Amino acid sequence: MEELSSLLSERDVTFHPVAHRIPCFPHIINICVQHILHDYSTADFMYVDDSWLIDGVTIQKEAYVAALKVKTLNCARDIIRTIRRSNG
Repeated sequence: MEELSSLLSERDVTFHPVAHRIPCFPHIINICVQHILHDYSTADFMYVDDSWLIDGVTIQKEAYVAALKVKTLNCARDIIRTIRRSNG
C-alpha cells in the first residue's frame, strides 16, 4: 500500500495507506487482471495487421489471437493446483 501511495502521490492524488486501506487488495488486483484477460480474449482483431515486429521478432496475428483464446488464467490456476497437490 505504501508503493500505491507513492505512485498516486506522483500524480497529485492523496492516498494514505493506513487511513485509506483497501481490504483484500490482492483480490481486487485479481479481479482487474481477470477483466483485462477477458477483454483481450474477446477483442476484435479484424483491423490488426497480419504480422508485426517487436524487438526484431515477427509476431503472427493468427498465433497471437490463438494464444489469447487459450484462457491463460485458467491454465495458470490448473498448474498451481497440480503443484499444491504434489506436496513438493
